[in-house]
Amino acid sequence: RVLTQTSLKDESQPEKQAERIQGDPAALAKVVGMQRKVKERFVMRRKREAAETVLQLLRRWRRDGSFFIVCGRFFRQVKRVQHFWRRKSEQLVKTVALVESMWGPVEFQVCKAIVAKASKPAEDIVRKPRHGRRATITHDQIARIENLTADEHAK
Repeated sequence: RVLTQTSLKDESQPEKQAERIQGDPAALAKVVGMQRKVKERFVMRRKREAAETVLQLLRRWRRDGSFFIVCGRFFRQVKRVQHFWRRKSEQLVKTVALVESMWGPVEFQVCKAIVAKASKPAEDIVRKPRHGRRATITHDQIARIENLTADEHAK
């Protein structure tokens, strides 16, 4: 006798159904086939639900996620600058000190020449400023400034 779904339903006791299926290879093949189809349906349903969840997340991220992406990019840039500063700050301090020691005397001489060129002889200096002008600097004042800056520079 060939078993079908209706004939299996007729037998109310599961033990009898199991005995009949185990004894009949055709019935066993049908049951295995039905199990496979049911299992495939469940697997497909789970995959569809997972794909739907991913699609909903992508739609939300398209709208709301750009802020987080921009924040992440900003934090990566900050970390990059911090890494550079940690590596190079000591070297920059040394370089600044070297450049100051090399160019300090040169700058002093340039400023001295500018002040000497801008000043007039003592007899040409007007002591009181004219209306709307500032008083000019005398040679004595320039000498005092040169001595002060030379002393400071020597230290």
